Amino acid sequence: MSKIRASVLDIKSSGNLNIVRFAHQKQTLLMASLGLKDIKPHDQVILNIKSSHIGLAKNFSGITGFENELDVGVTSFDVGELLCVVRVDLDGDILECLLTRGAFDRLSLEKGEMIKAFILASEISIQEVLS
Repeated sequence: MSKIRASVLDIKSSGNLNIVRFAHQKQTLLMASLGLKDIKPHDQVILNIKSSHIGLAKNFSGITGFENELDVGVTSFDVGELLCVVRVDLDGDILECLLTRGAFDRLSLEKGEMIKAFILASEISIQEVLS
């Protein structure tokens, strides 16, 4: 599970559906949520993202349906026979990304290089409200 400390920028609601926009350093993230409560703009939060719900791309240019397209730097990786864990730095927070060995090999990642991380808005959750 990857964790990101962020600040709530704004909340848009329609019925029970909410879209929350967060600030994290120089980047923004969006979260889609049902039944959101006890959160307001300027609150500091810890966000959760499962390692298997983060996609990575190298030399990417194009349009996607991902609300969260983040600039990250590769910090380390553990390579297994079938699966690999890639750690990337998102402005000081380390995210762990789970990839198949085939996907890892296709990316040919190097420590220190800048790549893109993709996260659907529906795959982000709030672990804790700090203030």
